[in-house]
Amino acid sequence: MTKWLHKFTWVAGLSLLACGGAAGDGCSTEVLPNGFPQNQTVANAANLRLNRSGLNFLESVMPRVLKEIAKAKPDGTLEFPFDTSTAASFGVLGFDFVPTICPDGTTAASCTAVMDIAKSVTQLDARVPHALSLNLTVPVMLRDTPIKLSNSRLGNIVVHVAYGDNTSCDRETPSATPHALPLPITVPMMEGTAAPRTGYTYADIDNAKVNVDGLSSDNVKICADCGSLASWACNGILNSGLIKGNIVKNLRNQIDGAAKGAMRSALCTAPVASKSGVPTCPAGSKPNPEGTQCVYNNAADKCVPRQLGVDGSVDVGSLLGGIAPGTSGLVDYLFAAGGDMDPWPKVVMPNETDRTPNGMTFH
Repeated sequence: MTKWLHKFTWVAGLSLLACGGAAGDGCSTEVLPNGFPQNQTVANAANLRLNRSGLNFLESVMPRVLKEIAKAKPDGTLEFPFDTSTAASFGVLGFDFVPTICPDGTTAASCTAVMDIAKSVTQLDARVPHALSLNLTVPVMLRDTPIKLSNSRLGNIVVHVAYGDNTSCDRETPSATPHALPLPITVPMMEGTAAPRTGYTYADIDNAKVNVDGLSSDNVKICADCGSLASWACNGILNSGLIKGNIVKNLRNQIDGAAKGAMRSALCTAPVASKSGVPTCPAGSKPNPEGTQCVYNNAADKCVPRQLGVDGSVDVGSLLGGIAPGTSGLVDYLFAAGGDMDPWPKVVMPNETDRTPNGMTFH
C-alpha cells in the first residue's frame, strides 16, 4: 500500500471515530441512498475474523434480537393463527371423514400456535464453508384447536387438539405446556453475483434450510366428548395418526414460513429516503410496491440482501467549523465483507451437532 493511501486510511478512520457515527457530535453523517459506487471499492483491503468468543456474544443477545426482528409481543411470544381449512379425507375403522380445521375461525384462546421467542436458546456455529449453522431451541405450544370431522352416516364430530408437553384431556378440552422444539437453521453466507451485491458477502435467505423435523405427532393430544358414539369408534378417532399428521404438517408450514419471514425482514435491504424525501435503493434495485424492501430490477420477487458492513457520507470539514466557518469536506466510506464466508481454524467435528471452536473469516 502506498504512503498516501496509508495516510488517507488513517485520516478517514480517525475522522469517523471523531464523529462517532452520529450527527451533532462534532460532524454529521448520513447514509448513501444509492449505495457506494462499486467501481470505486478496493477489494480484499483487509481480512475480518469473528472468532468463537464473538459468536458466543451473538448467542447471548440472540433472543432479544429475534424478539425484535420477529415483531414479537412485549412478553416475547409470537403467535400464528390457524386459518379455517379443509384437509385430505381419511378413513378410520371403515368410516371416511373430511376434516375441517378451525371451522369457526380463530380466537385468542383457540386455533393459535404460540412460540416463546424470549425463552429461546441459540447456538451459532461455523461448521462448513460458506454457511452459518443456527441451532435454535424455542418453546412451542398449540392451544385448543377444534377440528370438525364430517361423515355422511355419522354426521359431524368435533375433536379438540393441542400440541406441547404434559398434554391431557378434561373431556373435550385439551391442555398442554410449551415444548422445547429444536429448530436447526442453515444460512448460506455466499459471495454475491448480481448487482448491487456483486462480490459482497450476503446471507442467502432464499436457500436457507429450516429443519422442522423435530415437530412430532407424539406431542399432539386429541380430545373429544364422543357422546353416544361407541367407545371403539371414539378411541379410533382419538388415536388417529392422520389427524395428528395434519396438525403437525400445519404447524411445520407455519413455523417454516415464520422463520424465513423473520430472516427476510431482518436481512433484506430497506429503502432509504434521499434528500428529496423519495425512497431510493442501491443501483440495480428498486423499492417494492409496499416500500419496505429493495428488490432487484430484473427480479422483483427477490429482495436485495443487507450488506454485511456499513457505508455512509461524513462531513469531516465540520470538525474545523470553529476555526474555519463554512469549511466542507465530504468523505464517502464503505467497510463491507466480501467473498464466501470461511470457518477458521477449520476444525471438523465428528458429529453434526457437536459445538465447534471455529469462528468466521470474511475478506
